Amino acid sequence: MKKVILASVITSTLFAANAAAQGPRIGIGMSTTGAESITAEKGLKIEGGYDINDIFAVVASYETSSFDQSNSYGTYKDDFTTLKFGMEFGYTFHSEEGIAVKPFVTTGFHYSDVDWEYDRHSGSFGDENFYYGAGVRASGENVYVQLSKDKLHFNVGGYNVVPGQLALTVGFKF
Repeated sequence: MKKVILASVITSTLFAANAAAQGPRIGIGMSTTGAESITAEKGLKIEGGYDINDIFAVVASYETSSFDQSNSYGTYKDDFTTLKFGMEFGYTFHSEEGIAVKPFVTTGFHYSDVDWEYDRHSGSFGDENFYYGAGVRASGENVYVQLSKDKLHFNVGGYNVVPGQLALTVGFKF
């Protein structure tokens, strides 16, 4: 009997639903990507997610960013594209004014592609690997603002590169 009660308490705690915290969301914002050998700025992020409850969410996002630089040696250009699928874990703190704040950690899988160009030389490389990160989301009744920082594990010709992606997004909750 104690096991049944304990299982009920754990299940109700994990899956307790706050109506304001549940449901789909979609957002758009600015993104940057950078690492020792990959530098990109001027980015765009489109994200979607489903908040299962105050703790768990599933997420998907598309990020693209680019970098152009000219100097006496020539012109260098990077285009970095990432598609991510993962989960968020955190706790949503609700205020009496209807504002909710959720600090979270995230992890999942990504596919990233880099197209580069240097004068008349160009190339492309991509990788599928895992990512992890952290962020915070503040939401009202139907809108949210999110700041997130993710690290992507990326294998480039046998070298492991860990570019970071910083994003600021705003969106709607349904």
